[in-house]
Amino acid sequence: MHMHSFLLPSGISIIMDSMLDD
Repeated sequence: MHMHSFLLPSGISIIMDSMLDD
């Protein structure tokens, strides 16, 4: 995960992580 992951609920961080990786 990225740096933002700990700031957000797991579901949101996964979505954001996927968007950034894509």
